[in-house]
Amino acid sequence: MNRINKSSFVVSAIVLVVGFASIASAATTISTSISTEGSLTVTGTGTFGNNITVPAAYGFDVASAGQLNIGTTTATSIKIGLSGITTTFPGAVTISGPTLLAGTASTTGNFSVNGKATTTASSGNFQTEGSITIGPDGNAVARLYKGTCTLVANASIAASSTASVPCALSSGTVQSGDLVFVTLSTTTEAVAMNYIVAGAKASTTNSAYLDVKLLNLTGGAAIPAATAGFGSSTQYLIIR
Repeated sequence: MNRINKSSFVVSAIVLVVGFASIASAATTISTSISTEGSLTVTGTGTFGNNITVPAAYGFDVASAGQLNIGTTTATSIKIGLSGITTTFPGAVTISGPTLLAGTASTTGNFSVNGKATTTASSGNFQTEGSITIGPDGNAVARLYKGTCTLVANASIAASSTASVPCALSSGTVQSGDLVFVTLSTTTEAVAMNYIVAGAKASTTNSAYLDVKLLNLTGGAAIPAATAGFGSSTQYLIIR
């Protein structure tokens, strides 16, 4: 029987251990696909040179409860989803920096802004189909209308007396119960002649008119419309 040299055996074992350690700690490039029926665990940084895909209804998550970070190191922009598809956020969404909405945004629930919301584009209007409340103790406002109309004051008003005169609007603009504010144009002769708006409300007979109460302080009975251009460009504000 041959006798095994102990020294040679020990040296060989050390060489094998060092070799396996070197292989395990070195980077490995594989040019073929890898398929596994179990879990794949990577304890270091994983670098991929192409897209990562998962089956439908699956996704990415953290191994235990905590924050999932996407694009927080070197990304200069992040794109999620395709144009025309719906992106759903089941929970609350917090945006801590400036936000640009390039398309139409809609919500079926409450939309809260704790800071200042601004629109800067030339067509950057803000519109809501429901009511809007300003301030924690404010009242809900459903509609705001503003524009101009022409007063039709063809009847005489006695001195120091008032009379209601109509101001035509688009049908349905004003409703009973609306708050109505009216101001005569600063260019109208009515101002110089001392006609004053003493009040305004929705017409009780025609939804396309405002009833404007004029006070005659001219010093005598007078017909406002007798003055050319009287009541043109009368400004109104309607709050519902």
